[in-house]
Amino acid sequence: MDYKKLGLDIFEAIGGKENVVVLTHCATRLRFEVKNFEIIDTKKIDEMNGVLKSLTSGGQFQVVIGPNVTVAYQSIQEVIGNSETVTDTTTNKDTSLSSKLLATITGIFTPIIPAITAAGMVKAVLALLRVFNVIDVDGQTFAILTFASDAAFYFMPILLAASCAKMFKMSSGLAMMLAGILLHPNFQELVATGDPVHFFGVPVRLVNYASSVIPIILIVFVASYVERFANKILPEVVKYIFRPLLVMVIMIPASLWLLGPIGGYVGDGIAGIISSIDGVAPWMIPTIMGTFTPVLVMFGLHNGLMPIATSQLSVQGYETIYGPGMLASNIAQGAASLAVSLKSKDKTVKQTALSTGFTALMGITEPAMYGITLRFKKVLFAVMAGGGVAGLYSGLSGLVRYSFGSPGLATLPVFIGEDPANIGKALITAGLSFVVTFALCMFIKIEDTQVKAQ
Repeated sequence: MDYKKLGLDIFEAIGGKENVVVLTHCATRLRFEVKNFEIIDTKKIDEMNGVLKSLTSGGQFQVVIGPNVTVAYQSIQEVIGNSETVTDTTTNKDTSLSSKLLATITGIFTPIIPAITAAGMVKAVLALLRVFNVIDVDGQTFAILTFASDAAFYFMPILLAASCAKMFKMSSGLAMMLAGILLHPNFQELVATGDPVHFFGVPVRLVNYASSVIPIILIVFVASYVERFANKILPEVVKYIFRPLLVMVIMIPASLWLLGPIGGYVGDGIAGIISSIDGVAPWMIPTIMGTFTPVLVMFGLHNGLMPIATSQLSVQGYETIYGPGMLASNIAQGAASLAVSLKSKDKTVKQTALSTGFTALMGITEPAMYGITLRFKKVLFAVMAGGGVAGLYSGLSGLVRYSFGSPGLATLPVFIGEDPANIGKALITAGLSFVVTFALCMFIKIEDTQVKAQ
C-alpha cells in the first residue's frame, strides 16, 4: 500500500491548499481543519483503498487510515510546507464554539503525543530494569536515563508552545521563548527560594511552571493577538525587528503578572476536582471510560480529555483519566475481534478480525473498531460491557497510570511505578476485560458473520 500517494489523494479530495487551514494527526487518523466542509469529496475519500473511515467531528474533517498515518501526513506536509507568516486565517464560520474548542485542544495536544509517549515508554523500560535489578539505580547511567525520560514532561510548556503557535497562527520562535522564560533556571531559583519577587514594583506570584499545561496555552493564545496587532500597526520597513520586540514588551509582564498565575490556578483547580472525584467515587471515571471509549474514539472526542490527564500526571505523577479505563476498553476491542474471527464463516471477515484483534490488544483499536466492532452491532455492546466491567474493577482497585502510551499489552510497563501492586491490578484489568468480552461475543448470536458465507 502506497500511503504517500494515499495522503496526496486525500489532500486533493479535501480541496488542497485552498481549503486546508491546519493539518495534524494522531495514532491512526489525519485531522484537517478546513475553510469549507462542503467542497470535500467525502464519497471519493471513503472509496479509497487504505481509508477505514472519514468523519466530521470537533470542527475537523478526520480520515482514519491506521498506524501508517504518519507516512500520509508527511507526504501532505511536504506540499503544504511550514509557514511562519502571521495571518488571520478564516476557518469555517458555521462551526460551533464547542467544536472549535475541541478542534483547538486536539490540534494543540496531538503533535506532542509522540514526545510524551516516548518519554513514558523510556520511564516504563527504566521501571522494568529497576524491578529486575538489571541496572544500578545509584549509577550515572540510571540518572541520565531518568532525567532524559523526564525531559518531555519538565519542558511541557515549550512543547505546547510550539503546537499552540501553529494552532493560533503565531511565530513558533516567539511562543517558545515565552515558555522558556517560565522555565528559566533563574526564575526557578526564585520560586524555590520563596522570597517575595517584584517586577517593576508589581508582585509576581511564584509558580513552578515545569510540567504545567494551562499557563502556556493561555499565554500563547493572548500573544497571538498581540503579534497580529503588531503586524498590523508597524510599518513594513521596521516590522521584522520591532514586531518581536513589541510582543515581548507586552507579553513578559502580562505572563508573569496575570496569565501565568491564572493558568496555574486553573490547572490546580482541575487537578483538585479530579482528586475529589477519585476520593469520593474512584470507580466512576474508569468505568465511564471503559464503557464509552469506543464512542468517544469513533467521534474523535477522546483527545478532549488530554489536557486534564496531562495536568493530573504533571501535578500528581500519575493519571486516572485515560489509562485505566482505556486499557479495559482497548483489550475488549481486541477480545471481541478475536472472538469474531473464530465465529465467522467468511474468510475475509476472519482475516480482518484476526489481524485487527491483535493490533487492538497492542493498543491501536480503530482498525478493529471500523472493521469489526461497528460492523456487527452486538459486538459493540459486548465491547462496552466488557470494558465497563473491567473499568469498574480498575477504579475500585485504585489502578493508575504513571506515564503516557496507548493502553494495551505492549505498554503495560507504564503501569509500573511507586505502588508495586499497580502492575498486578493492570494485568487483572486486562484479563477481566478479555475474558468477559470474549465470552459475551462467543455466547451472543452474531448473524451478520453468517450472511456472506451463506
